[in-house]
Amino acid sequence: MTAKSRKNTWLQAGIILAWMLLFGLLPPFGPLTPMGMQVLGIFVGMIWGWTIGETIWPSLLGLVLLGFTEGNTVNGVLGAAFANTTLQQVLFSLLFCYGISRCGLLELIAKYILSRKFAQKGPFWLCFAFWLAAAVAGAVTTNSLPVTILLWSIFYPIAYELKLPKKSAYVAIMLIGICVTSYTGAVIVPYCAFTNICLGVLRATNPEITMNYPAYCTLMLILNIVLLPVMVAFAKFILRPTIDYHVVEGLIKPEELMMNTQQKIMSVYTILLCIMMIIPNLMPPEWVITAILTNLGVNGVFIIIMVAMCLTLSAAGDSLMDFAEGMVRGVPWGLYFLLLAALTSSSFIASPSTGISDLLIQLVNPLLAGRSAFVFMALMVLIGCIITNCINNIVTLTLLVPISLSFLTANGGNPLLMCALFAIILLQGVVMPAGSVLGALLHGNDEWLTPTLIYKYATLFELVLAIVVSLVGIPLGNFLFNFFA
Repeated sequence: MTAKSRKNTWLQAGIILAWMLLFGLLPPFGPLTPMGMQVLGIFVGMIWGWTIGETIWPSLLGLVLLGFTEGNTVNGVLGAAFANTTLQQVLFSLLFCYGISRCGLLELIAKYILSRKFAQKGPFWLCFAFWLAAAVAGAVTTNSLPVTILLWSIFYPIAYELKLPKKSAYVAIMLIGICVTSYTGAVIVPYCAFTNICLGVLRATNPEITMNYPAYCTLMLILNIVLLPVMVAFAKFILRPTIDYHVVEGLIKPEELMMNTQQKIMSVYTILLCIMMIIPNLMPPEWVITAILTNLGVNGVFIIIMVAMCLTLSAAGDSLMDFAEGMVRGVPWGLYFLLLAALTSSSFIASPSTGISDLLIQLVNPLLAGRSAFVFMALMVLIGCIITNCINNIVTLTLLVPISLSFLTANGGNPLLMCALFAIILLQGVVMPAGSVLGALLHGNDEWLTPTLIYKYATLFELVLAIVVSLVGIPLGNFLFNFFA
């Protein structure tokens, strides 16, 4: 490290420490409490650190300082943070995908995609192929995290083959687009967890509301069908990234597409993993197998499959999965600690004792008064898109769903349609690390992306999504919810 870079590091560290330690000493404003000022300062300090590429020490320092806020202890905060099931899911997803990569299946899939004629037509056809795969896989599993990690892993060898530079505009567009479309695809099916969380918050306000699932599923499917070509066209004709894209003749030989025994077994395990995640939503709840799989949950299913991978040996005596090796080579620990802090700080932001939620409501309310149902819904989509990219998506829906229900009930709008639009827009959160799991995943991927690229292209894609959801989703949704009534 040079003297200049060392000075810059200490300067940035000083700024981060100032935010974390001194902001909470300022007098509270609005509905913020003294604890809210502390939490806000710590949160902003962590974001500053993540933005300049420091992921581990700002995250750990932020967690420790949260333990000194009112009513908390360091051990209590750390215990709750490491016990977070989403964090565990990230770890198991990364280990499972490392197992897939270890047996060569990812490279095989990458070469298969690269060998398809439509994917070879140009760089944006390749985008379409990956984004379509993300939406379909997201709909099948309703779990965008492993889908994103898997498709990123498939893209990396393709990028090497095509000599696509890391941290370039095209690579950022591809990777961010996978996150966006895996989220939009996940909400197509009625058993999507986030959709049911939205509906649950709506029912908590009005228990008599029931979702019109034929209208909902049709609307989500059409929005995805419209969004994919719009995103491709936007990337190609508006963003227009500079790219030297050419496929070398004879790059993929037929024999390279042949699967070996381990890859075939790994494919079976991958399909089995998806089935075990999906079928509990499709089978009668009174069945024993349904109860077992429900009790296992996503993390339990990951563990069962990976144990089976450990016990599956090749002719040479190697297993499909090596946990110790995976922990060293398959887990980016910077991402892990960033996500650890992001998820924990989101729960503090949502706490009534901080007043941060009340501040958000105060900021939003003046924008909504005196609006028509269409304008109100469009504003809620835009506001929701902005807020969910700054704080946790579930926190955002708990704030906005009650606000929207009271307005729409008084003005003759359709709360079910608003709930459906919230499902597709609030599940996003890819701009800021604390917005969602995939937001943290993007910012943790410092080998392929930079914070500047993420902020620029993720913001633009989220704007495209908000426009499509508003201009297409609101009028189409009104028609479908009336048609299927």
